[in-house]
Amino acid sequence: MLGSEEKKGQIKVLFVDDEVPILESYTKYFKRQGFNVRGIETAKDALEIYSDWLPDVVVVDVHLAESSGLALLGRLSRIGAKVIVLTEDDSAENIITAMNRNAREFLVKPVDMARLQKAVQVCA
Repeated sequence: MLGSEEKKGQIKVLFVDDEVPILESYTKYFKRQGFNVRGIETAKDALEIYSDWLPDVVVVDVHLAESSGLALLGRLSRIGAKVIVLTEDDSAENIITAMNRNAREFLVKPVDMARLQKAVQVCA
């Protein structure tokens, strides 16, 4: 798991993406911007970390190695998580499913990091 030390008042963001270089770039960028960040590669681990850590925002990729990011979105939204979907696959079906499962935002990779940061801040 990629993460940073917690400071009071920081927005806590959990990134879920099975592509490690992408995960590292998100966590490094957000850490430099003053966020408390963790990155995880699997939906199973994301659910465990969410329960223990209670991040303000979860950013989820649609395609994960062992499961669907949209299934994870559904599970997270049922427990009150604020979720942003970030993916290369912007099919109408994925957008509709994400919105029906209460995604706060649907962003397409490659994403402008300032745009992603703004979405996280609005969502938090």
